[in-house]
Amino acid sequence: MIWARHLNRAQRTGITVAACLTATGVFAADAAMQSCATAMLEQGIGGCSEIVSRGPGETSSSRATAHTNRGRDYLIQGELDRAFADLNEAIRLDPEHADAYVHRGDFFQRQGAYEHALADLDQAIRLNPDLTLAYALRGRVYAEQDEFDDALADLNEAVHLDPTCADAYAFRALVYEVTGRTSHAMVDSEAALALMPDHKEAAEVKERIRAALATMPRSRLAMAKAAKTRAANERLVVDRR
Repeated sequence: MIWARHLNRAQRTGITVAACLTATGVFAADAAMQSCATAMLEQGIGGCSEIVSRGPGETSSSRATAHTNRGRDYLIQGELDRAFADLNEAIRLDPEHADAYVHRGDFFQRQGAYEHALADLDQAIRLNPDLTLAYALRGRVYAEQDEFDDALADLNEAVHLDPTCADAYAFRALVYEVTGRTSHAMVDSEAALALMPDHKEAAEVKERIRAALATMPRSRLAMAKAAKTRAANERLVVDRR
């Protein structure tokens, strides 16, 4: 796969899409529930675990959200078996929980189970057509299969839905890079870094393009700079729509 050449082994196993995450679920004024809804990683896992431990004392919807949020945090920590168990339970409790399908799709993508990943991400989008993260992840799955037109369509939609989603720009920068549209790739990598200065993928795309430009003949360099300006102007027009 062309895409895989631009990702190291750790990246190919899946990247946390923290830049596009939003709090999942609305809970009552309860410390554990508030932590589960708004915090991440250890604090969020603790709050969600308390809700899960309450069993039937909580509604199925609340428990599904707790399992979803805890599963998401386990994914971020790389505890994939725990994440998968939580996300399966969330879907059992609430088969219409769009976020649970998104994060289980992320799990399947990390395993290279693209058919299952696409099925879950498709279902998430059917349940919530405005879910930015679902489009960003599905675009990534398409890209990992070298289906770049479909990848760009989804990543464009992710950027349209949430112009502050750094990962959508970074993933799209990678697609532009591997398809030879380096000026667009540079614009998107810079957009991602403006939103998230420590975004590793975006920084790597930018550095590879800078290195390539440094060895480019002067005439081609001038053409590349002009193309980059056009790409930036095109993105500005799109963002203003």
